[in-house]
Amino acid sequence: MSINKQDILKLTCRYHCAYPVSNPPGRVDEAWEFPLNQTGLVPLHLWNPGAPGGPPCPEYAVGMCTLIEPTCQVLEEYVKPCLDAAREVGMTVFHVEPDLIANKYPISNLEWKPTDIPPYPEKWGNLPEDKDAEGPQSVAPEGDVESVWKDAIPGWNKQRAEMVHGLGYRDWEGYQQMDIVESCKPVEGEYVIKTSPQFDRLCRKLGIVNLIYVGFSTQGCVQFSPGGIEPMSSRGYRVMIIREATLGVEWSDTLKERLVTQLAIRNIEHKFGFSIGAADFIRACKEIE
Repeated sequence: MSINKQDILKLTCRYHCAYPVSNPPGRVDEAWEFPLNQTGLVPLHLWNPGAPGGPPCPEYAVGMCTLIEPTCQVLEEYVKPCLDAAREVGMTVFHVEPDLIANKYPISNLEWKPTDIPPYPEKWGNLPEDKDAEGPQSVAPEGDVESVWKDAIPGWNKQRAEMVHGLGYRDWEGYQQMDIVESCKPVEGEYVIKTSPQFDRLCRKLGIVNLIYVGFSTQGCVQFSPGGIEPMSSRGYRVMIIREATLGVEWSDTLKERLVTQLAIRNIEHKFGFSIGAADFIRACKEIE
């Protein structure tokens, strides 16, 4: 479906107001309108371990083992319907994934190809690292290879990971089989993103300023990974999370009430942007059709 410049997405947006301190209003719901051609849906870290067609989930994977059932439920009941609704109205879709997944999607699958930046290699994941690198390697002096990814305490990160996740956590063979869950894989014309600078350049090229996120995990990757809510909010984008279409890494004493997820959404509402309801998002899309 082609987008009409007059198409407007009408949503009820929630934020958390903490002032005045003496009598804060707390949760605030407001009606907002967003031009469809300036708005994108962002499925983030929709990984397939434990899902149909994906590698089996090991005992030591982060949160995955105990959360397979609720994660699949969120995917089936909320993420996929929201993605379908966005596609029906022609909303721009950006899939945000780490290197090992993003590198599997060639740029030739895209209808739009960048022309205002240096030539890209065949895949999104092979973008020039001097421009797109994030994390410790980006602060290393030019040519100072030894300082890239060098631990202050050699071996500590691996040791700690195995303390909390189990032996073999970093050496799991299934990492190479990880991919976007089958039901939500990119289709032609959608974008696969792996870094915040890349995402920023692409959004500015396309005129996208409103980013609506779905995916996992709410308190971690959704907010703080490359291309996530925090780095894109810091670049001046209006960011939103669909409340039902996300899940945090819950523990045995938080899973029933999904306390980690609730607090993460509250943090987004207070520090970064808005939350919106899945039913409201789907309704707003259907009103455009």
